[in-house]
Amino acid sequence: MNKMKPLFLALIMLTASLAGCLGGETEILDEDGDGIADDLDLCPGTSVMAEPTEDEIPDADGCSSYQLDDDGDGANNVVDLCSMTPAGESVDEDGCSQSQFDDDYDGVMNNLDLCPNTPAGETFDTDGCSQSQLDDDGDGVMNNLDLCPLTPAGETVDADGCYWGDFDDDGDGVKNSDDLCPNTPAGETFDTDGCTQWQRDDSDGDGVMNSLDFCQLTPAGVTVATDGCHGGAVVVWGAYYDGGNTFGQSSELSSRVTQIASTDRSFADL
Repeated sequence: MNKMKPLFLALIMLTASLAGCLGGETEILDEDGDGIADDLDLCPGTSVMAEPTEDEIPDADGCSSYQLDDDGDGANNVVDLCSMTPAGESVDEDGCSQSQFDDDYDGVMNNLDLCPNTPAGETFDTDGCSQSQLDDDGDGVMNNLDLCPLTPAGETVDADGCYWGDFDDDGDGVKNSDDLCPNTPAGETFDTDGCTQWQRDDSDGDGVMNSLDFCQLTPAGVTVATDGCHGGAVVVWGAYYDGGNTFGQSSELSSRVTQIASTDRSFADL
């Protein structure tokens, strides 16, 4: 009987222990002491301060702001100056990406700004560029300084962005680039090509300018005199709109004339 007493006492103690576990209070585990049970604590390593700041007070999940990173950019909420960083963007130490900055304050974020150093106060386009930052014709002179904004590619320009073709050297109203007769004398009447009759030989191409050519329909290849005529040619005088030529005079007729034809305003000899 004495041998059974120790065994009996051990059995009583075990029964009491089990009774305490089943019917008494259970112990709540909270290793970091933040007041949130370990099985509910999403941030098990929360530091508990004697006098915590607002950022150090854990939320219902047991997490303080130092342990949260709401936008997932790697910068916790306490130090993150840009709390809504788009997913996947690289950020700086403040948790900010280029899509969240506008360094030149032109209203276009850095990641979209093609001209990141727009001077203050300048008007800019949707790409963040002002006229002082663009060179539309690629001549090396920015738009705001370019007096000739449509310079053809490859042309050499001056400080104003203009090339020789932008000028009108003979002052006839036709730019050099379009002027087929670049040395038109001052005061002369000229056509849309910038040419006067003194500068053209387009009636017959005989080498005598229209204004001096008394025979303006010379066949191709025929040798002519200085007046644009050849043997057997018809020479006309009179108003040009009646078929004549006001530069001729009737005194030019010679003994070689075999026929004369005339209208009320012009005449011709053969």
